[in-house]
Amino acid sequence: MNSPFTSKISVGVDKEKYWAKALYNIVSKQENIAPSFGETVTKGYQIFDVKLGVKPFNKLTLGLACLNMFDENYPNHLNFSYKN
Repeated sequence: MNSPFTSKISVGVDKEKYWAKALYNIVSKQENIAPSFGETVTKGYQIFDVKLGVKPFNKLTLGLACLNMFDENYPNHLNFSYKN
């Protein structure tokens, strides 16, 4: 069994006083499943995350993140109760 095709696009900056990063994760539909293990076909999904922060003092970092900006419930073919 193979995992679905996944692409990740990431861009970011890390400076002395601030940092920022954006991550775009694209996962294709998963049809290669094992029904005997209770797996089901899952559609593809996309996740977009943004993280940023500042470094106001030495050894102190303040950050803010918005994860899954599309606010979508995404299925993963491995999120299931295992039964043998």
